[in-house]
Amino acid sequence: LALSDEGVVFSFGRGVGGRLGHGEEEHQLAPRKVAALHSVRARAVCAGGAHSLALCDEPPGRAPSVGGTVVFSFGIGSDGRLGHGDEENQLFPRPIEVLRGKRVHTITAGGVTSLAETASGHIYGWGDSSREVSLGIGRFEEPEEG
Repeated sequence: LALSDEGVVFSFGRGVGGRLGHGEEEHQLAPRKVAALHSVRARAVCAGGAHSLALCDEPPGRAPSVGGTVVFSFGIGSDGRLGHGDEENQLFPRPIEVLRGKRVHTITAGGVTSLAETASGHIYGWGDSSREVSLGIGRFEEPEEG
């Protein structure tokens, strides 16, 4: 992923699972503008193992809030890595509704997890923490029988 000074998001590379946000799974050999984000100004982008995140200003037409942001995710949805409460792949950027109005200022994406930090210092994490401890909540373990 790449971000221009004007807040335009570009993607390139392997398109498997929609991780490039172009509505298809075609590979892109050169940077291509993510057209689905044309109405928003991006502040940051992050590429995970098979998914992508874009932190954007709240789109025009929504009730404005001070420092309002929206986090979009797209790509392979397995393990809950996109933050939509399901495991569906997203070929186009889709807003993570639970983060609306939270004034997110930092995002990061790992192999199967993602994190967002708000201006107030709260950390939100989603994805499969049983395979990575990057959510900071420890590793999930089945209880022992006995």
